[in-house]
Amino acid sequence: MRTRSFTFAEVLAAVVVVALVVPVAVRGIAMARQLTGDDVRLEQAARLADEKLNELVAIGDWQGSEDEGVFEDAPDYSWTVETEDFDDEGETPLTVVTVTVSMTDAVRATAVSLSTLASNTVEEE
Repeated sequence: MRTRSFTFAEVLAAVVVVALVVPVAVRGIAMARQLTGDDVRLEQAARLADEKLNELVAIGDWQGSEDEGVFEDAPDYSWTVETEDFDDEGETPLTVVTVTVSMTDAVRATAVSLSTLASNTVEEE
């Protein structure tokens, strides 16, 4: 009994298909890894922006003179603070405080901005 084997044309066709599919699959994997790295950087920037915004509003430093800096525990990330009057025609004067955290690597810049409203009134003791 004779066993059936692949012909040269069938083997050649399989090699061509593999040669076309493998580079596309490798590129897809590389893109997925890059996007994962971007997500990690964005998550880190968002966490740092949230911490800095909470710190500035809690101790009232958003009204101070320091409006930019670099994080001590994450020196690749820098932050800036912008303030803008919020006119709601109410009795309480409010300010929009926006913290932007940015990071630039060899490929692209990443930035995240978070905002909140802060009261301009000073509490008297």
